[in-house]
Amino acid sequence: DTIIMRIKTSTGGAEKPRRILIVDDHPVVRHGLVQLIDQEPDLAVCGQAKDTHTALAAVKSLNPDLVVTDLTMPGSKGLEYIKQMCTGFPLLTVLVLSIHDEEIYAERVFGLHS
Repeated sequence: DTIIMRIKTSTGGAEKPRRILIVDDHPVVRHGLVQLIDQEPDLAVCGQAKDTHTALAAVKSLNPDLVVTDLTMPGSKGLEYIKQMCTGFPLLTVLVLSIHDEEIYAERVFGLHS
């Protein structure tokens, strides 16, 4: 399990960019998100993780401002991992991306952070 770290430096006396950790088991999705985020001067990808185990370690070591994560990844329970992040890092903002269109998944994720 490897954590891919990458930090974009801010330009000129600009405010420090928000640090974002991207978590998804598909490399093409991670790459696409990095490309989109790199276009924003106030955002910087501080790392990437391909599974929930690596993601939790990355949150602890990289201290991101935001985690953009997939809900469903092989060999893991996404809701449980998100709950662990919300409990262990209560100030962390988590943005969940999912292919599931059922409302129940959104309701469950929102219930984890209350």
